Amino acid sequence: MDAEFPRCYNARMRQQRIHLICNAHLDPVWLWHWEDGCTEALSTYRIAADFCEQEPGFVFNHNEALLYHWVKKYEPALHKRIQGLVKKGSWHIAGGAWLQPDVNTPCGESHIRQFIIGQQFFGEQFNKNPSTAYNFDPFGHPEGFPQILAGCGMDSYLFCRPSRGNCPLPIGAFRWRDRSGAEVLARRADDHYLTRDNLIPKLEHWPNYYANERDTMILWGIGNHGGGPSRAELERLRAWRAEHPEVDIVHSTPETFFAAQGDRKQFPVVEGEIQRCYTGCYSSMARLKRAHRALEHSLQLTERMAALAWWHGAASYPSTELTVAWKDLLFAQFHDILPGSGTPSVERDSLGVIAHAEEICRRSRLDSMLSCIRGAAPALDGAVPVFVLNPHGHRLQRQIEVELNPSHEFKHTNNMELTVRLGSKRLPYQIVKAEHNVGMARVRVVIPVDLAPWQLARIEISHRNGDTDLACSSRSLARSRTPATFATKNYHIELDTRTGLIATIRARGKKRSVLAPGAFEPQVFADLDHSWTTGDSAAITSHHVDELAPAWTKPSACFRLATVDEVAALSPDPRDRWAPGARSVARPLRVIEEGPLRTEIEAILVHDQSAIIRRYVFGVSDDLIQVRDRVLWNQADHLLKLALPLNYAVDQCSSEACYSAVDRKPSKDYTEHYNGRWVWPRARNGTSVAVCSNGIFAHSCQGRELSLTVLRSPAYASFNLRPDNPQHSGRCIQRQDIGQHEIVTELLLGDLTETAIANTADALNMPAPWQVYYPSGLDPKAPDLDLSNTVQVSSAAVRVVAVKRSEDGTDLIVRLHESTGRRVRCSLRMGTEGSHKLSLPAYSLTTIRIKRTRAGLRFSEVNLLEQ
Repeated sequence: MDAEFPRCYNARMRQQRIHLICNAHLDPVWLWHWEDGCTEALSTYRIAADFCEQEPGFVFNHNEALLYHWVKKYEPALHKRIQGLVKKGSWHIAGGAWLQPDVNTPCGESHIRQFIIGQQFFGEQFNKNPSTAYNFDPFGHPEGFPQILAGCGMDSYLFCRPSRGNCPLPIGAFRWRDRSGAEVLARRADDHYLTRDNLIPKLEHWPNYYANERDTMILWGIGNHGGGPSRAELERLRAWRAEHPEVDIVHSTPETFFAAQGDRKQFPVVEGEIQRCYTGCYSSMARLKRAHRALEHSLQLTERMAALAWWHGAASYPSTELTVAWKDLLFAQFHDILPGSGTPSVERDSLGVIAHAEEICRRSRLDSMLSCIRGAAPALDGAVPVFVLNPHGHRLQRQIEVELNPSHEFKHTNNMELTVRLGSKRLPYQIVKAEHNVGMARVRVVIPVDLAPWQLARIEISHRNGDTDLACSSRSLARSRTPATFATKNYHIELDTRTGLIATIRARGKKRSVLAPGAFEPQVFADLDHSWTTGDSAAITSHHVDELAPAWTKPSACFRLATVDEVAALSPDPRDRWAPGARSVARPLRVIEEGPLRTEIEAILVHDQSAIIRRYVFGVSDDLIQVRDRVLWNQADHLLKLALPLNYAVDQCSSEACYSAVDRKPSKDYTEHYNGRWVWPRARNGTSVAVCSNGIFAHSCQGRELSLTVLRSPAYASFNLRPDNPQHSGRCIQRQDIGQHEIVTELLLGDLTETAIANTADALNMPAPWQVYYPSGLDPKAPDLDLSNTVQVSSAAVRVVAVKRSEDGTDLIVRLHESTGRRVRCSLRMGTEGSHKLSLPAYSLTTIRIKRTRAGLRFSEVNLLEQ
């Protein structure tokens, strides 16, 4: 209990009404498996139902549709009891979402689906749709979330973290507004969600803290692994109320509390993100986070393909399968799974759930793809047909990589020549190393494509054995003071052969590099063994660490270019084994692919017991600049970053949030911030670079350097290992993310916009799907669809972010996002069938429902729940 809040509740408390919100904070997964979470939910709900039936006036509140789903499945009689209690008003359906997720890491579409699926369940089973969302335990709340909450029918939001010591907020209710102008009435419960079987100290302490609220709120109940109210606690409450008749206490609900607040205009406004809390969770269990991000994009890709096939009449929509996959994803987003605060078995189980959903997606995508191309013309003799789809609402100009067998009779030779055609146009290509190491005729081909939105293109690839050896033998780059130079279409790149790092990148005709030497240097930071909190272990004097720890001021070590012997040990070369010489042929810096489309350079970097096998991919025909890292990590209680020193002072560092972006000022130290798929540090004069990734979830920006957090390796489910605990000392404790990791980062230069950066992040994380397929040509009724421009927006400022069938199965849903910060007037055109004029406010999310009628298409703007 805080000393500054004395136990006095006379005059002020007589003027207050205290809304007691009884709940049970029940983690389906944390230190236990979901099966234990399920059975604990059954027990908790059973006890809560008894109290509702036996205690006059008592109200039990609970959210998370997943738990109610378990009750319905495993104890139908209890489910019916709860339905009756809901009708009587003694059991309140709360929250509205499928579960309480990590709010920072998921994309905006995932949050929308949490509410779509949760509200559907509550509506169908209880005829209730909550209007107050709550996330008691998640570790921060991103910019853009108010628009999602409001669009999902939520007018208020209740949360507990970050705590008042780390994130100053108004005491009591406030209006939380994001950059779109959307807002909800929000309140942080500084008293937190637990009473630990003793409500009375809360009643004697917190009403004075909330003295400015005429109607105040106290959360109570036993949490973490089940609980809720207890008989002892109810008895103490009954006795305390008898001793204090002057205090107005009511069993209540979040909605009742917010309704009692009166005119919302009276409350202060808080804009932007509500952070920071347990910042280690931004990057803990990075392997799980990457799998989750991949599944988010896989699901949205699958939906788009299925929706296009269904809209064009080529296939039925796999709604049952997709719902199962979405529920898998939403479960993996739970706030003690995705943040990385669970046990090793929780991580394994969750990766299995994600893999289950991914397999559903792959099967559904193949169904959709083949349904659209079954009626295509048979392949020409000797040609391999490759069908490629642009799954985006914007033009796609990008290199794709496909693997195929040019001929089933073809035996591998190095002098194979291909002919690649898109229609009558001959395309350039480049053969690079395939995924396998078997002497078979399967090759990986790089092809540049330029596809209209939703275009399903057919590329024909044929081969012949030529006279020229086209195989690229690697060539080493000798250590020298003179850098190795490479060129993309518009940039000159210098690679320091002494360090294996990028030294400069200059636009053609320019003398100044936007990056300082040493770009993408892997840096190591001594970290805590705390799963939730990250920071400088040297600045910590006690193992008692809570939400935040001191940030680093410098790295503790950096990776270096490997020696010849270290490279030979890491990946033994067959020439050393079968034709050994006096010295290994292994080299730490080599050009491994060269051709008309790209150059790939391999750099081997090492530190202590860890290594990074890096591939720089530099476009020749375009400005592709990628860094593909295979990290072999074995550094317990350390954190890995990639440093980008900049040749300009950063004024604002922007990063993606959920259907939004957040702007932050640089810091003087390595203060961690979460990010979505891209980060964009900008100078006041407009100079900037941006980095997109498929696996970076946190960063820091120190004025003239951007540092991307790759991973960290604390103990599992640890609040810091204690030296006085025999369960922690005297044994080997398993650490997170030891092993192999693959991360791709892509550097963007030039005149950048948020829209262009987001489009690149789309293309990196949701690459164009392709499929080798030989149509039979035997079914004249089979479709051969032209999907180009099925969904077309007239303004490049408006991004198509979701295409799906409506939840009721009748219409097409198209979700649009204005990403420039200006009101845009544009039109949405559906091929040749019809169009609809739109006026989209700045940064707004707009959902359009499109119905086919006998009179033509009917367009209507609906909320995020499609209502």
